[in-house]
Amino acid sequence: MNKTRLIAILALSACVIAGCSQTAEHQPNKPDRTQAQVKQPAPPSASPKVVKAAIDTIQGHINQLHPVDDSRLIIGADRLYLFDTKSREMVADTERQPFHMERYWSTSDGYIAFGRRALNSESNDTKGESMMMIDEKMKYDIIFYDRSLQPLKTFDFGSLLGEDEEIISSSLVSFTKDGRTMIFATQSGLYRYQFDTKEKVRLIDLTAEDRSPHAGLSSFDQLAFTNDDQAIAFKALSFDLDDKDNPNAVDTCGMLGADGKPLSNKTFDEFSCKEMTAFNNKLLFAEDIVTAKGTVMVMDVPSGQTTFHQLTTAKESGVVTGSDKGEYFATSLGEEKGWTIRIYSTATGELVAEQFVDSGGEELYMANNPLVQVADETRTCVIVLGAKQNEIAPKLIVSQF
Repeated sequence: MNKTRLIAILALSACVIAGCSQTAEHQPNKPDRTQAQVKQPAPPSASPKVVKAAIDTIQGHINQLHPVDDSRLIIGADRLYLFDTKSREMVADTERQPFHMERYWSTSDGYIAFGRRALNSESNDTKGESMMMIDEKMKYDIIFYDRSLQPLKTFDFGSLLGEDEEIISSSLVSFTKDGRTMIFATQSGLYRYQFDTKEKVRLIDLTAEDRSPHAGLSSFDQLAFTNDDQAIAFKALSFDLDDKDNPNAVDTCGMLGADGKPLSNKTFDEFSCKEMTAFNNKLLFAEDIVTAKGTVMVMDVPSGQTTFHQLTTAKESGVVTGSDKGEYFATSLGEEKGWTIRIYSTATGELVAEQFVDSGGEELYMANNPLVQVADETRTCVIVLGAKQNEIAPKLIVSQF
């Protein structure tokens, strides 16, 4: 494997984070924007400072960044790398599977990977959530790693799926902190699986003609455990039970207990839930990028109370990244000559730091949103330009704020 040219800068800046939610009953909910204390953020309190990071060992094209525990990130290139933001060094690496769709979680004793690939796939030249050929046979695997990123065992996830079921996104899978329980959603419903007992339970049946028992839910977009693994947070599409003649599903979000009850499924008159970032005590929601008005929503767990933060510009709220523990969240905004990365406080909405990343005149760096991840404890932000463009070497920036 050839070592790809990387451009490394360590600059004072910041990134993203958010939280988790709880449960109630399905009902339209118009947010109280006065109580939410929406306000324009003040100028940032931190400015970038350039330093060095030890990233020369990375081989291949970086196209994945996943926050894990202890201020570390899993970086996906030709191999998988474990980057420690405390030492600013790669502390482990391992073989990367040829997944076309993948995600990573930290557990109490290691890490878990979920991925999907074509049975004839032999290359890991992937872009994360890329689409497969329609007629290709899919294989789903779960890989358990130790703390040094060495593989321990592989579980055939496909054995849990029905003949016509599939997982269309890695956002539809989540694991408890001990790694013993998994939830996942297909077009047929929401399921829980216990690895110890090999018990699979359907928590919500999406094939039922009567949608009222599950608050109009039509399909799930994202899932995550929250509230010490006692609840499941979700972003979904749902039908309005009060308007049965309306065939269009709308964006909803909410919570249900780990056993499937109780269920809360909400809509908001002035806010459209889109991308969800879940944490143990709160949920962070971005707006629809097409109609973004510069507002993000934070839902407290377990109270379910919502707070709305107004960002510096309207378009920012469509591209939001949560940090590893939820203290901060980051936004990325394309400018004429590069990207503006802003870091906000999840609790107050305060603008904490702002950094401009110059594209250096490379148009491909501006073709897709950069990968952005933030580690709270070390106040470190990692940014990758060109992650989805194989024609150009990625530009990796490690920042502290």
